[in-house]
Order: sequence, then structure tokens, then C-alpha cells
Amino acid sequence: MRSCVFLLGVSLSAMSCAYGNVVGLQTTAGGTTYGPYPSINEALTTGVAAHSTTTPVLTLSGDDTETIGTTVPSTITSLSIIGSSGAIRTIIPAASLTSSLFTNPNDNPLTLNLSNLTFSGFRNDSVGGGVLYASGNGTITLNVSGPVTFTRNSAIGSGGAIFGKMEAISGPVAFTGNSSSASGGAIFNNNNNSTMTISGLATFTGNSSSVYGGGIYAGSNVTLTDTHFANNTAKTSGGAVYMEGASKTLTYNVTTSVTLGPTSPATSAAGDNDIAGVSDAMFTKSGTGTLTLNTNNLNWVGNTTVNAGRFIIGDSNHPHAQWGSSTTTETPYINSNSGTLGGYGTIYATTINLSGGTWLIGINPAGTTPPCGILTLRGGGAYLTLPANIEIDGLVGSGFPPYGYTVATGYGNSLSGSLDTLNAKLAKYNVTLTESSNPPFSLTLKELPPGVYLGSPLAQNVLVTFEVPGFYNGRAITTYGEGLVVWYGLEGPAASGEAGNFFSSGTPTSVVLNNRKQQVLSRNDANDGTINAVSNESVTPWSWTGSVALPISGLPCAWQLWTHTYGNTPAYPTNAAQRGNNWVAQGQLNLSGYVGAFLNVTHQITPGEK
Repeated sequence: MRSCVFLLGVSLSAMSCAYGNVVGLQTTAGGTTYGPYPSINEALTTGVAAHSTTTPVLTLSGDDTETIGTTVPSTITSLSIIGSSGAIRTIIPAASLTSSLFTNPNDNPLTLNLSNLTFSGFRNDSVGGGVLYASGNGTITLNVSGPVTFTRNSAIGSGGAIFGKMEAISGPVAFTGNSSSASGGAIFNNNNNSTMTISGLATFTGNSSSVYGGGIYAGSNVTLTDTHFANNTAKTSGGAVYMEGASKTLTYNVTTSVTLGPTSPATSAAGDNDIAGVSDAMFTKSGTGTLTLNTNNLNWVGNTTVNAGRFIIGDSNHPHAQWGSSTTTETPYINSNSGTLGGYGTIYATTINLSGGTWLIGINPAGTTPPCGILTLRGGGAYLTLPANIEIDGLVGSGFPPYGYTVATGYGNSLSGSLDTLNAKLAKYNVTLTESSNPPFSLTLKELPPGVYLGSPLAQNVLVTFEVPGFYNGRAITTYGEGLVVWYGLEGPAASGEAGNFFSSGTPTSVVLNNRKQQVLSRNDANDGTINAVSNESVTPWSWTGSVALPISGLPCAWQLWTHTYGNTPAYPTNAAQRGNNWVAQGQLNLSGYVGAFLNVTHQITPGEK
């Protein structure tokens, strides 16, 4: 019987060692390991007291259950917790623990180095910060070297997972399903005098708050780099991020592509994974990548700057996406320095300056409402400065209504910039922008009739191909070493038989003709243009050709056919005496009848015609 009791005691001792004593303590990384201790609390109290250190390193050989919250000693400046052997270790609270895992009342900075851990189910039933409640003035830096997850942590106060003056968070780190009965479902940052940076692979998914900031509530500047948000909610606003700090800036740096989508695309309500902030907060999009917001960001009422990359409000599946308030005039301005701004949704502001960037207009006429992206300017001083570059995304020429789509509207001083410049770049899409200055001011995108559109201001052109025979009346048009050139321009008085120049003013433009058969006539003894060693039958009737796009207008185009030295750049004679009647043929070309679907015409020139 005694033997049995002894064996039972050995068995229980082994179980205690395997499942309870899982925390090893080092005073510095790579040093002697003390313990193991039954909990993180024991390692940081009993262990640190016995082995004095300001930079303890805790290694977990198994999962850990904490029964007591730990107040971080004021002497500790750096705390490392690592899951051993690359395994993910889970840290959970006992049912009796209703306070934060860590409380940090200290004023000195604290660095947390974490790796291969999951913090799950901690709750603070009195204040904030389910996992960490940092009530002191010391800043918190969170460095993650292996995957770390904060999941299903909660607080009756602010900061479901973390409350404190956050300085930096570097991934890979995930905040999932954390909640706050106040603000900051995952993180509540009250570091008003600094900037919280979040970098690496950081994700916020399914976090919620009862007031502001389902993912992050910030009273400081915030810089996010490739940070992803999904299904985060706040009952008031800022499902993803809420900026509270006066004159604080949220900088979203995207190097590849980040998309924020709503939990329910059908509703896309405020507080559903959106970005919001007070009126004097500022938003900056940086980085060469694309940030797409498919959410209803109606509570963003601060300034916006696009410094680089693309800032897209609504993709083709989310035309209800919104940036800025539709009911107030608090959104002062949007400034696109060198990036791209636009999308399929609606952007609200009092002033939009696109002069340094690119305007992207999304069009989806297949039954969506609204069918295109729109800039809406609010307030009496509203102003839109047009960019030099514009892009169209989506379907063009499919169900385009005859009245077009309104892509910008507003009251006030309205418009600055050149529509001609934009329309020249819109020609490849076969659309054009037209302005209505009657209140409310508007820009409408309309489909162009089929045709070729060039120039600034944009004009419909027709591709004209001039054809000239290789010989006429038994004689070659050119002699050895000669080529042909057509000069064209607006007609002058002489084109209509009156005194004066044949062209209206200046030097006409040339199109050099090429012999499409690449025939070279051999010189004959007389050098009089008669054909020698080449029969008439071998010279095709229309050997010389050249093409040019000419605008369709009410004014006829005058042209003259001249010979010139083949292979050289032609030069038009500078005065009337030099010109004389040395042309081969001349005439007029009226293109006004080619409006519509005509893309090209051929004009055959007969030598000697005038």
C-alpha cells in the first residue's frame, strides 16, 4: 500500500512539472535559465527578486494559465516572452482572474519582445486593457519576432487588448475578436505627444467597441504600414481607426495593396470597418501602393493628402463607399500632391486640389447606383482644381446614357484648370468632359461619337491618305533621286483664286510620300522624265502614298504637291518668288462631311490639278 502511494506521488509530481511549471527565466538573452516557474507572475515576482534583472527573458515550454495579474516592476525596462522550440504557446486566464494580465503604472519606457504566443480571453472588469493596462506615463514598444495573436480579450473600460501610451508595434501580430465597452476594441492609445507606428504584418480582424475605434482608438499621430483591417466595428464611428487627437495625423503607408471592406456590403454603415476622426485630424496616404476603402467613411471630417500611390474610394463592387461627410462642410480640403485619387464611390470636401496628381473615375453602367465615382464639393467656397492626368476604370461604351454621367458637382467658385488637357487624354476612352456653370456647378462625362479625336482642345480627326500615281500621261512624276511631299494647312486667299498666299499664314505642315513598291527609276540619257529600262506596266497606278490625321472643321484644308530630294527633310519655299508655280498639283480638301463613323478617307491627286 505504501508502495502504491509513493508511485502516485511521483506521477503527480511529473504532471505538475509538465503542465504547471512551464516558465523559464533568464536575466539576459542566452544566459542561465532559472526555474521553471508555474506562471509568468511567479517568474516576474519570485524569480526576478531572486535573480536581479532589468531585462528578464521568459521562455514558455508549454501553454500557461495565469491566476493573478502581474504589476510590472519599475526596474524592468525590457520584458521578453518567447514560445520555446518555435511552437505557439497559449496564455489564458483562470476563471478567477478579472484584471489585466499586465499592469504597468510606471513612468519609464517599457519594451515588450514577444514571439510565438497567443494571449486569449483576458478581461479587465474594472478599467481598460485586457492584456496590458499601462496607466503610467511610460511609453510601450511592442516588438514581435514570431507570430503573436491577441484574441477574445476584453475590457469594461477602453482598450480590449491594450491600453497605454503606445510607441511602436512591429509584426507579425494579429488582433482578433477583442472588444471594449468604451473605445478601442483592440488598442486604446493615449500617447498624445508622440507617434504610434505599426509595421510588419499587422492585422486587425473582428474587433469591436461600444463607442469609437473598433480596431484602434488614437489620441496621437499614427503611422500604419501595410496594416490590414477586416470586420472591425464601432457603435459610433471608426470601426477600423478613430483619430481623437487635435491636429494629429493618420499616415497610411501602403507599399503593395491594402483594401478595407465593410462587414456587410449591402449596408456599408458608419462604424463598419471605417476610418473616422475629429475635424482637425489629418489623413495622409503615402507609399507607392494602392489603398482601397470600400467602407462608409462619412465621419472623416479632417483634411486629406495623397502624397503617393493610389487612394481609391470604392471599387466596382462597392459604389456606395464614401469619404467625408455629405451633411456638413467640416471637411476642409483634399490635396493630391503626386498620387491618384478617385474610385467608384463618392468623395466629399469643400476644396479638392488635384493639380499635382491623377483623377481616377470608375464607371459601372451595369445597373449600379451610383453608376460612377463622383467628387462632391460642399459649402459656398467650394473649389475644384483639375489635374493634368486622368484615368477611366471600368466599362466605357456599354450602356452609356446620352446625357452622360455627373462626375463632379458643387457650389461656390467651382473650377480651376484645363478641361482641354483632360479631354485630350480622355480621347482614348472615347469620352469627354463638359462643364455646366449653372448652380450647382457640374462636370459631366459623355461618350464621343465614333471617330478619331486628337489635339487640345479635342477635335474629331479623319485619317487622310494622299495617293499620287507613279507616272502620268506616259511620263514619270519624279526624276532620278526625287520624292514627293504634300504640304497642307488652312487655305489662304490664293486657294480660292484671289491674290495672296495659298496657305493662310505661317509655314504649312508636310507629309512625305513613300513609293509603296519601292521602285527606283533608272536615269535615262535624256534625263527628261521618260522611263528607261522600266516598262510602264511595272509602275503601279498609285505608287506614292502618305497619311496624316486632319481635323474635321468647317474650314477646307488647302494642300500642295511638291517634288523634293528623296530621303531629305523637305523645306517649304520661304517666299512667293521661290514658290512660283513649281508645285506639281494643288487643291482643297473639305472634311466637314465626314463627321460620325468615318475613320479614314483616301484622296487621290492628279498631277497638274489646281
